[in-house]
Amino acid sequence: MIEFYHPDEVNSKKFRDLYEKIADYGKQQKSPVKFEAINMSKFTSNLFKVAAYPTFRLYTEPKKFVEFKEKELTEKTFRKWMVDQAVENFTEVEEKKVEKKEDKKEEKKEEKKLAPASEKERKKVAKEILKTEIDVADAKKAKDDKKIGADILEEEAKKAAKLKEDNAEKDKKAIEAEKRAAAEASHDNKAEEEEKKEEKKDDKKAEKKDDKKEEKKEEKKDDKKEEKKDDKKAEKKDDKKEEKKAEKKDDKKEEKKAEKKDDKKEEKKSEKKDDKKDAKAAQTKSVPVKAAPVVAAPIAKAPVKAAAVVVAKK
Repeated sequence: MIEFYHPDEVNSKKFRDLYEKIADYGKQQKSPVKFEAINMSKFTSNLFKVAAYPTFRLYTEPKKFVEFKEKELTEKTFRKWMVDQAVENFTEVEEKKVEKKEDKKEEKKEEKKLAPASEKERKKVAKEILKTEIDVADAKKAKDDKKIGADILEEEAKKAAKLKEDNAEKDKKAIEAEKRAAAEASHDNKAEEEEKKEEKKDDKKAEKKDDKKEEKKEEKKDDKKEEKKDDKKAEKKDDKKEEKKAEKKDDKKEEKKAEKKDDKKEEKKSEKKDDKKDAKAAQTKSVPVKAAPVVAAPIAKAPVKAAAVVVAKK
């Protein structure tokens, strides 16, 4: 059993003692039901969906409960409701029998009456008794109707007063809620503005970081381009060097070949000279002395011309 109450609410204060009395009765009777109370002022939201204070709920399972909705909240009605919910060791309040004075008077009158002797008198007495019973019943019914009417009026007056209190309390809570909402909204707006400012700052910082990263990337790209250019220049230089080296090698090879050819030509020429000298020597031995000057003159001129050609080529 849980009572949902609010310490500032009038009815919560009014029925606090009654709830404690019912709880004490349950303990005395060793009832398995535990009696608890929850202060709703400690909760900002209506977590338990309570419509009015106090609210009494009997939980049979988690999130499964029966709510007390009787018109009148007294020990009698509460205990009867607990009995109706089949709560162990709970009984209804025993009513003390109060005999009305009028009923006692009527009983005494009836007791005083003696039993009639004849049949006519018996019928007459029976009619009188019946009449008196009808009158008593009608009077009782009229009193009960008046009492019921008064109870209804009293109940309606109580309901109207309670409704007025509830409405006033609701209006008060609504005003407080509006004030809280306005305060929270202004606070939230300020917080949102601060958050937006912080977000803008963070965005600017992020943009600066990104710009720096991009600048570094561009610088790296430029450095790489320069390195590539330098590499290409170096390669070109190396290629030129290699080309020059190759050209020099080729020139040297060509010079060597030319020298070899010239050497071979010189060798051939020297051989021819030697052959001619040998031939001349042979002729000088076989030919007479007179003919020697005529033959020797043309032979001596040919070598001189050949020598001049060789010198010009070099």
